[in-house]
Amino acid sequence: MSGLKAELLAPAGDLEKLKYALAYGADAVYAGQPQFSLRARENGFADIESIAQAMSYTQRQGKKFYLTSNILPHNNKIRSFRDSLGLYIELKPDALIMSDPGMIHWVRKNFPQQEIHLSVQANCNNWSTAQFWYEMGVKRIILSRELNMREIREIRAQVPEVELEVFVHGAICMAHSGRCLLSNYMSYRDSNQGMCSNACRLKYGLYVNNTPQSEDYIPLEGTFYLKAAEDNGSILRGDASAGYMLIDEDAYGTYIMNSKDMCALDHIQELMEIGICSFKIEGRTKSLFYLSEVVAAYRGALDDIAVGDPIHAVRRQKIDRVESRGTMPGFSQPLRDSDSLPQNYTSTRVAGTGGKVAAFIRSYDRESKSATISVRGQIKTGDLLECVSPDETTRIEAQNLINPLGKPVPKIDSGLENCKIFLPEDPGPFSYLVNLTPALQVEGFKTSP
Repeated sequence: MSGLKAELLAPAGDLEKLKYALAYGADAVYAGQPQFSLRARENGFADIESIAQAMSYTQRQGKKFYLTSNILPHNNKIRSFRDSLGLYIELKPDALIMSDPGMIHWVRKNFPQQEIHLSVQANCNNWSTAQFWYEMGVKRIILSRELNMREIREIRAQVPEVELEVFVHGAICMAHSGRCLLSNYMSYRDSNQGMCSNACRLKYGLYVNNTPQSEDYIPLEGTFYLKAAEDNGSILRGDASAGYMLIDEDAYGTYIMNSKDMCALDHIQELMEIGICSFKIEGRTKSLFYLSEVVAAYRGALDDIAVGDPIHAVRRQKIDRVESRGTMPGFSQPLRDSDSLPQNYTSTRVAGTGGKVAAFIRSYDRESKSATISVRGQIKTGDLLECVSPDETTRIEAQNLINPLGKPVPKIDSGLENCKIFLPEDPGPFSYLVNLTPALQVEGFKTSP
């Protein structure tokens, strides 16, 4: 369907990631308020000066900057949260992303001009709650990840005035949109204060009387499940799978709480037709490679839909190139087969098909046809590389490698700065080189249509 328009909202874990997100097609970015967002422990923005710089850069690009201020504060943080937030509001972010009712009320009372978006952390699950927040002055609601299409459609119909935003890609919490105490229990880090240790992602082993099952791993025979006690049967569903969770342990452990990642790429058009105004990508702590590829994939998908085309296969190929925990469509669609089950029992990662970042291109010299690079993975003469830019993807063979001392070398190692490599053309800013997997070196990779 042509004519549809929606915002693509990307994560900004630091200033460099923010710039890449915008370069690869994001319409808006979100970054955490230092100390008061749910990425307080891993926030690349350390102070108000760094946020001001990021906000200024974003708005000069004609894009929007949303400040995430969504912890659920305890009493001892309210005063400092208010004092800090007042200073950030003076910078005039395009919106605040908030979750705590008391803090939202305080902002509405003292800064009525400031736009507020309701964080997913607030768990808006129904149209009555959406109506309440709209009447409280919240302009946009980021809906809970747990909603299906029918529920989203009903909220849109019942509260047509409020803007609706949904997550379409990234990590999913094993609890209800982040309401989890596991991190507190295992590591004394409060997930609702921005200190989550991701305890649900860790591997766990079987211990007997406080000792490992075996010093040398011995595979167990048979299939093992967590099963609800028989006297709980009355509260369980009637189907045969009720009350069971498969446990699959290998030599590396078991991951009974590890959720797969969301990928709603195939459902973007339906969500647009419902009236979703913003599609949000999770991942403020992910790599530049992940951020660039995923943003480019969803930018392409939205552009395909806008001109009435089906989503091109290359969009999914870009998603598959990056490392994940395995993907599923989220809760928006019924799960129809075992490949879509929300749990990943075997590991916390699934390797991407696209290889690893070899280097980031910092500058280009047209006279010598060479690029100055920051090396992130070893490059050897003759390696087949992809040069990825916001506009296109091309292939090159590694030639004329120069080390930081200006000397020709057969290889350059990870971590080196100010090295050079031959490039036939200037790829432009925000470009990088990827070391291809052996499979891709043979099969090739189709660039954008």
